[in-house]
Amino acid sequence: MYDCGNWIYNAGAVEPDIPYCDTATGTPQGDPTPKYPQLAGAATNKHTMTHRWWGSVSFIGEMRVGDPNGAGYIKPDPIMARLTERGARFIGIPPGIGANDGGFGYAVPDPFAEVFDGAAIANNAHSNMDVKLLDYSEGAITAGWYEGDSLVMEATFVYGSPFVFFEVYSGTPTLRLCAPTVASGAYGIRAVTALASGVTLPVSAMTS
Repeated sequence: MYDCGNWIYNAGAVEPDIPYCDTATGTPQGDPTPKYPQLAGAATNKHTMTHRWWGSVSFIGEMRVGDPNGAGYIKPDPIMARLTERGARFIGIPPGIGANDGGFGYAVPDPFAEVFDGAAIANNAHSNMDVKLLDYSEGAITAGWYEGDSLVMEATFVYGSPFVFFEVYSGTPTLRLCAPTVASGAYGIRAVTALASGVTLPVSAMTS
């Protein structure tokens, strides 16, 4: 198709742009640019999925902040998450339901938007990581953040669950919220202590 450029529909395994498209027949011409799987761990021994609620992780990996060419998010309802080179950002779907121009429902955020009105987690010692798919099952995935060949942290997302389970192996995780102040128990978040390291997550307002 042609829409401010030549594009091909695909399962996410190649780049969407194509050198030329015959608009009369809808036939693309030229060789598409392949994407390469971003896999590690058990995922390397499984089929590489694309059409799943987490499919962007398989071939995009991290969605780098400020890079519109790799924008996207995963949707383990009732939350959505964007995995970046810095960590992850989350938004709760139910609080966003309301009236809009299309009727009543949830308006999906612009995938290029950098800040979700929810929470974000980062790592104070690592801010330029690569995200890879570590494992998946019928209803869950585990993504890993790497610096070189070293696994810095990983997170498990379960479809239908509002919880995300992180394990941090290097650095200190930092949790930030969009709200200007955080009361005890607000947003269902309380002081969290990592059992392995005894580190308490610092909680602050999310400004960027």
